[in-house]
This record gives sequence, C-alpha cells and structure tokens, in this order.
Amino acid sequence: MASLAQIVSSRVRLLRADLKLTQDDLASRTGYSVQYISKIENQPANISLEALERIAMGLEIDPVHLISEREVVQLGRPNIKRSLHKAIQILQRMDSQIID
Repeated sequence: MASLAQIVSSRVRLLRADLKLTQDDLASRTGYSVQYISKIENQPANISLEALERIAMGLEIDPVHLISEREVVQLGRPNIKRSLHKAIQILQRMDSQIID
C-alpha cells in the first residue's frame, strides 16, 4: 500500500499533466518555487495542509483529490471540453435521427 506522501506526489504530477501545466505554471499559481513543486512530485515527503490546499487551488480541484487512493476522475478544462464535445456529438446524432 502506498504511503499518503506517495499518493499526493503521484496525484499532483498526474493532475498537473492532465491540465497541461508545467511545474513552472503550477509554481506561479501557488506561489511556491519550481524546485518545491518538483520535490513534491518526485520525492514524496510530508507537506503541510496549507501546501496541500494551495496546490489543490492551483490545480483548481478539491484537496480530497490529492489524497484519494482511488482512481481520480480526470479533471480539468481539457476534459470538460472533451465531455462537452461528446455531448454535442450525441445531441447531433439524436437530432439527425429525429429528422430522418
């Protein structure tokens, strides 16, 4: 079983990448240095609750998504766009079936 520090480390890295943010982008959003973001992602260590909260805010997610051991539903704007695109496709198909 992974430690909480390992879970947070991997979640930060995965969610940041999912949002297509660089470590520099996340550092700017949180006020932390790039080195600190890198350390969190690559060297699982205990971080403060304040750091957890600031990183979650920088990723625009609820902090619980950083500590969940379960798979986290892909988050972020790129996935919202994909979901909206799929919904539009479904509606267009339904519309064309009604017309036919």
